[in-house]
Amino acid sequence: MIDRKPQESIDELVNEFVEGIVQQSIEINRGSVKGSDVAHNRILHAFKSLTANCGDSGRDALKVLFNHSNARVRIVAASFLLRYCTYEALAVLRNEVELGEKYTSFAARCSIMNWEKGEWSLDPSGNESSKH
Repeated sequence: MIDRKPQESIDELVNEFVEGIVQQSIEINRGSVKGSDVAHNRILHAFKSLTANCGDSGRDALKVLFNHSNARVRIVAASFLLRYCTYEALAVLRNEVELGEKYTSFAARCSIMNWEKGEWSLDPSGNESSKH
């Protein structure tokens, strides 16, 4: 008999997404590439699980993060959801650029630039392959 972990709930996956972002920020500030990579993989796992298992309901659950108290959480959520809810996600990113905080403003600007250049691929539709 195989012992399997039950499928994670939408709330658990959203929390995992947020915790991964927060942890990645901590690891970046520490200068830990390995720790940052581990946290990045945690973010990707949560997002891929949300979209694969929950589809648009998972994406909708991430939209609540557009109002999160942590700017980096807002930016990462908006960046991942650009294809799904372009207008709302761009509004979040543009607001962060206007606020002008060093790292977060730069990260938001890069997401917008990649989207406008057609180089964005965090949540591809159809048969497109993801570039991470």
